[in-house]
Parts: sequence; structure tokens; C-alpha cells
Amino acid sequence: MESWSEQWLLSFNTEKCKVTKLGAVENGQYFLHDNNKQTELLCCDNVKDLGVWISKHLKWSKQWNTAANKAMSVLGMIKRSFSYISIESFKILYECH
Repeated sequence: MESWSEQWLLSFNTEKCKVTKLGAVENGQYFLHDNNKQTELLCCDNVKDLGVWISKHLKWSKQWNTAANKAMSVLGMIKRSFSYISIESFKILYECH
């Protein structure tokens, strides 16, 4: 990756780079060289990529929990904002989020 980065003159933001080890991978360290400085990349259990949460065990629980919490937040906001709401109005409001 580093040689590709140098060839195309695109540098990595080491603060945004993380490592997720899938399955039963032994411990190891990963480094990225940036501006003549070697930076160790952080290991994370869950990483968000293109809006999807990926866990080291490839389970969907983090993605489901995040989606459910967002849906409950929208429902709570609608409930607090309206004392009565028709089904048609509710569908419009909920689909906007």
C-alpha cells in the first residue's frame, strides 16, 4: 500500500487508518510510514466502512444496533413533536430520515 501511495502521490491519513483482524489471527503490529515517520496503526474490534459496521468476527450486531438506535431516535422525536399524527403524515416524516 505504501508503494502504491508513493507512486500515485496520495498519502494516507494515519490518524484515520485502523486495523481489524478477522477470525483467529495472531497478534501482530502494523505500521505505516508517513513523512519519514513510522506510525503504528490501532487495532479495532469494529470498523465503519462506507456506512457499514464490520466486526472482527463478521457479525452484524453492531450494524443492527446502530440502525435500531437511529430508528428509535427518529420515532422518539416524532412522538415528542406531535400529540396526534395520521398514518400518511407519519410515513412522510419517517421516510425523510
